[in-house]
Amino acid sequence: MEHCIGVAFSPNGTVSSTIVSFESLIRQIPNMAGRVSNVTFEGRWLRIELDEQEGISNHAVQQEGMCLSMTLKNLNLAAFKSTISEFMNRLFSLQVKYGGIYDVQNLALNEGMFSLDLIESAFRSKQEQQNRSVDEKEEESRQTKDPQKLMAAAGRLLLIDASNLINACYYATAYGKEEKDLMRSSAGEYTNAIKALIDRFISIVRIYAPTHCAVAIDSKRAELYRRDIYPEYKANRDGKEKPQSLEEQIPLAYELFEAMNIPQLKVDRMEADDTIASLTKRWIRENRGDVIVLSNDKDLHQLLDGNVIQVLSGNVEVTRDSFIAKHGITPEQFADYKALCGEDGDNIPGVPGIGDKTALKLLTEYHSLEGVLANIEKLKGKQKEKMEQHADDAKTSKLLAILYSDLPQLDSVNLDELAMKVNKDGMRRVLERLEINISRSAA
Repeated sequence: MEHCIGVAFSPNGTVSSTIVSFESLIRQIPNMAGRVSNVTFEGRWLRIELDEQEGISNHAVQQEGMCLSMTLKNLNLAAFKSTISEFMNRLFSLQVKYGGIYDVQNLALNEGMFSLDLIESAFRSKQEQQNRSVDEKEEESRQTKDPQKLMAAAGRLLLIDASNLINACYYATAYGKEEKDLMRSSAGEYTNAIKALIDRFISIVRIYAPTHCAVAIDSKRAELYRRDIYPEYKANRDGKEKPQSLEEQIPLAYELFEAMNIPQLKVDRMEADDTIASLTKRWIRENRGDVIVLSNDKDLHQLLDGNVIQVLSGNVEVTRDSFIAKHGITPEQFADYKALCGEDGDNIPGVPGIGDKTALKLLTEYHSLEGVLANIEKLKGKQKEKMEQHADDAKTSKLLAILYSDLPQLDSVNLDELAMKVNKDGMRRVLERLEINISRSAA
């Protein structure tokens, strides 16, 4: 049996971002006996093919001057993981010893030997940059605009589910408190969610070093496309008022994102999940690198794959492997699972009488809702009766649960314009007005 894992490296790599890439690679290594059968590197994408045959257990990490290299080929998986860990430790040591002044200049693979050339960014002469010839600058500009160059330049896209993040930050800091006791500015503006939000954002940026970022915003619930499919979709949430202290901070959060120069995207009648799904699929389809999804929303588990992870509150990561280990199904089957079980939170009906265990059993045997419906005659008793009676409910439920990842409204979005260019002056201006203090290094 063959497995394949992979990881992208930033085109403007730093030691920190490279360490993050290798951490991502380690998380993908399956817990099984086997070896590395093939290694390829193209467009800053390192692809490792694994099989279950026993291999050679030797591994090697070398350091020659400012070039680090490691052997990846013909290793068993334990040695492979050990090699990457040791390689990362070397990078960490460099970062600590020299204050993180090194950038990754070149990445190469030759006969299973992966190497990084490091340069001392702190000693780059600004004068040298200024003295570059006009021809050099024009050539650099031309290459930057070349679509083929852009496709090969893999990065890391951070996608933020705005409503989910704001709510999570609010309730995490409001738990057990009365509104009058929540953090406020001297002008009386509630700020507990905003303080938690900016702290969280800075933490995520430091951990994952994204090269690009966007905030996804929900359309109004009453206008959602899914309500055309099923008028009762999320109707259980209608009429439930949010605390005033939360309502007041929602526009403040959007103001802060705008001041920071973080793009905010909303598609009429669609949810933030669909915007995130569409951007994720396009980013991956164009071979641009990894995606970090910042949200607690379980629906976004559908996007998990080798280079898409979801980060929950407390910076808990959900990967494809951890999802499968926990739920016993693949991320692609999650909408089928909800179609069978339904979901109270979103008021998705599902099939009455089909619970968690039955749904998992059916999906293990028939793989999808469509597979179950095609094999109804093989079912027995109440299970067969329920599936026959509620087949249409199940189909509707899947339409409600599945993420829409091909929104044409987002085709015009230039992914390069999502590049991380945080306006720190704008950020400080909003935070100072709200009397929110953050660390000096973050500011």
